[in-house]
Amino acid sequence: MQKLSINTESLESLSKLTVAILVLRCLFLPQTSPQDWIRLRLLQDHVEERKDTKLQKLCQDFLVNYLRDIGLNRNQISDNEIHQVCGILDSNAFESKTLDGVESRAVFPLSAMVNSSCLPNMTHVTRKDRKMVFVASRDIREGQELFICYTGTRWGNITQRKHLLLTKHFLCRCPRCLDPTECGTFISSIKFPVCEGNMVQEAQRDSNVCNMPWHCQKCRYEMEHKKVVAIETMIGKMLKLVNKNSTHHLEQVSRKLKRVLTSHHYILLEIYMNLVTL
Repeated sequence: MQKLSINTESLESLSKLTVAILVLRCLFLPQTSPQDWIRLRLLQDHVEERKDTKLQKLCQDFLVNYLRDIGLNRNQISDNEIHQVCGILDSNAFESKTLDGVESRAVFPLSAMVNSSCLPNMTHVTRKDRKMVFVASRDIREGQELFICYTGTRWGNITQRKHLLLTKHFLCRCPRCLDPTECGTFISSIKFPVCEGNMVQEAQRDSNVCNMPWHCQKCRYEMEHKKVVAIETMIGKMLKLVNKNSTHHLEQVSRKLKRVLTSHHYILLEIYMNLVTL
């Protein structure tokens, strides 16, 4: 086991250590728990897909360089091995909470093998004993594949695709994602102001580039994908200024957004969920 030199008097060093400690624990698994290391290495790291990306550069500049500064020996653990562990954690870790509500991430190797669908038939919970449990969220036939959702089931397709491409390096092609109406929910659709028809985007089955134009189902008007992204971005910036604890403000902004978004749009659903909790 390597001996590291950590400056505990520097707040900057300690803040970096909180990020690096999980990576260090994984890197030392061959010595501390060989069986867990074998299980961890079965998971995808997407090192090739991450090459020359902003994510890889951030990992190199922030994490790899810090580990070298505190004494992690390059001859025993290479830069590529560190990037492999970072890739495994980014692609497979689950968000979790401690008993006192502290948010964290944890790797459950067997759970990470489950495939994703935006129409999942299972949900997952972390028990008090830190074990993950899958619970059926709908009827499951004998022999049917089990799915969880890697994103939020109420996320729109623009947000979902961006997250999956960045962290998992794939585009979801489940039945919901291949349906421009998302199973009739229109949860990502905006309104075309002239005819108030729903604008949808055709699914791309054979490409990881999600830039197909959107079209109105009523009048067939076509809009560039980047314009739809700009509308969602503008709405996101506006919502940051809204008082989430004010019923009046939330109701007011929802009325305004109904002019632009379909009634079941995921942004409106999040506002309604906030209103329910007030």
